[in-house]
Amino acid sequence: MCGILGFLGQESLVNHHSFEQSLNQIIHRGPDDFGIEKFTFHSGESWLGFRRLSILDLSMAGHQPMKYEHFSMVFNGEVYNYQEIKSELLKVGYHFISDGDTEVILKAFHFWGIEAVQRFNGMFAIALLDSLSGKLFLIRDRMGIKPLYYYWKDHNLVFSSEVGPLLKFDWVNRDIDPSSLYTYFVHGYVPAPKTVFKYIKSLEPGKFAVIENNELRTETYWQLTKIVENRPLPISNFEEAKYQLDQLLHSSVQYRMISDVPLGAFLSGGIDSSLVTAIMQKQSSTPINTFTIGFEDGDYNEAGFAKEVSKHLGTNHFEAILSLKTAEEELQKMVRQMDMPFGDSSLLPTLMLSQITKEKVTVALSGDGGDELFCGYKLYDQATRLQSFKTIASGVLPFRNYLTNQKWVRDHYKYLGILFSDSDSNIINSGSLAASVFIKNMIKGAPNYSNSYFDTNARHSANIQEANMILNMKSYLPDDVLKKVDLATMAHSLEARVPILDYRIVEFSFRLPHKFKCDHGNKKRILKEVLYQYVPQKMMDRPKKGFSVPVFKWLHHDLNHLVEHYCSHQFISKQALFDQSVLDNLKTVFNKQPNNYFTNGLMWNFIVFQMWYEKNLM
Repeated sequence: MCGILGFLGQESLVNHHSFEQSLNQIIHRGPDDFGIEKFTFHSGESWLGFRRLSILDLSMAGHQPMKYEHFSMVFNGEVYNYQEIKSELLKVGYHFISDGDTEVILKAFHFWGIEAVQRFNGMFAIALLDSLSGKLFLIRDRMGIKPLYYYWKDHNLVFSSEVGPLLKFDWVNRDIDPSSLYTYFVHGYVPAPKTVFKYIKSLEPGKFAVIENNELRTETYWQLTKIVENRPLPISNFEEAKYQLDQLLHSSVQYRMISDVPLGAFLSGGIDSSLVTAIMQKQSSTPINTFTIGFEDGDYNEAGFAKEVSKHLGTNHFEAILSLKTAEEELQKMVRQMDMPFGDSSLLPTLMLSQITKEKVTVALSGDGGDELFCGYKLYDQATRLQSFKTIASGVLPFRNYLTNQKWVRDHYKYLGILFSDSDSNIINSGSLAASVFIKNMIKGAPNYSNSYFDTNARHSANIQEANMILNMKSYLPDDVLKKVDLATMAHSLEARVPILDYRIVEFSFRLPHKFKCDHGNKKRILKEVLYQYVPQKMMDRPKKGFSVPVFKWLHHDLNHLVEHYCSHQFISKQALFDQSVLDNLKTVFNKQPNNYFTNGLMWNFIVFQMWYEKNLM
């Protein structure tokens, strides 16, 4: 795993010193080696930079930028099936001086052109410079496991694995995008292609960008919705489907155990991480290392489950505990690692988990993706209930009023009324609308913005649960879950690999009848049946908690001084981003109602944003 940086444009904007300074912003992504090269290009000057975390072929033969004839490339990630691709290229006359995947990728592009990306099974962010055609390609893997950001303005391009290096160039515009800020406060992240910055974009998963003749365009080479629309007939036999899934998982894990450095696994004790760990251990001749994080608060601590699974599988297990005493220190560390504001509080324990893991290994396999692919989240059940409620309510009474009489909806939104004046009371019947209006009023200059991205991208299936799964695969998974893992692991120079998100498993999942994934509330049915071949069912039969963190308790008690500081008139006036009166109202409700679902989540996102803003933009 590594970090890349590149520039294409006006010669006076970049020199070796400024480029190296920017590249050093991501030294944590690649502490083992670095390379910088300048190229004369058709449309101006080009620089490519690379920070290396050595995983495959630890020799200097894997040094980047790597060149072959008229191609030059920097690459972050892993292509796991490089040996098969290499065999194909050897047959047509190519020769190799290295044992890693970088040279294979470069020569694959030389032979097949941009279509080579269709052959890659892995996680990657690639920059490919073709001096013959005058094109620069930026390419991101299908699932968005590896990030790639770019700034394109006035025919000048700078791109990187993180946003931080882009901000080191003083000609890069840092204006905050109010509509993206709104999205961040609602969801805790900003979905690609947007970022919180108006002019900095995130290349979307399964896409590549082409810069040619002073123009930038993006093209799609893999799209989940197309896979779903064109899928073949489903696999109707459950036992056959289970066998095929087990075989795919073994192949995927085997690929991801290819390494020239020590590797291990994140083990939470849940279904996904336990399954990945079980298959790893089955394929290893010695006990693998497994790692987990627990919490001092017993309501959130699931470390005991991980220990039980580890004992059954025979792994070498390591555990650390995140306590309230270290919470603020860990929160400060978390914000220091953020290239953009990120509201998922599970980043905290993931950072700590990555730290203890790096002490023993350089590569860790994780179980991410199981919930999205096999219908594991509670919200999928709620989506079905919403659909049922709408049908029942039709012709009986207004759906909105009916819905707000449901306890599970009221529990989420019953405290919202105090946030609004009497003139706004008509919108209280819809909690999500109320939240949206409140947040829009909080942000100065926020447009009349809706969740159009989330609305339009969910309509790819008649099954409401599958529609939500597709939506999560397109937004929540890459822009929250995978972003979190990349941030946390790279902060500690640790490579994370995600076997369940092998694109072959993704495509296989959407060939399955939905009842194989969720059958009368039995979520992740087929995945659990595969797991029970390795771990007893009685060991796994317990409620799903997720990687929850008691941050709301912390903000109401020992960390409440952060609320006072970042909501203060003095701090808000320096930013000129927020409406002070609306924030005062938020703070009042937050302090008075510690169990308010809406204000707790919004306050956490706000505090994280303020800490990030103070560090990066003040």
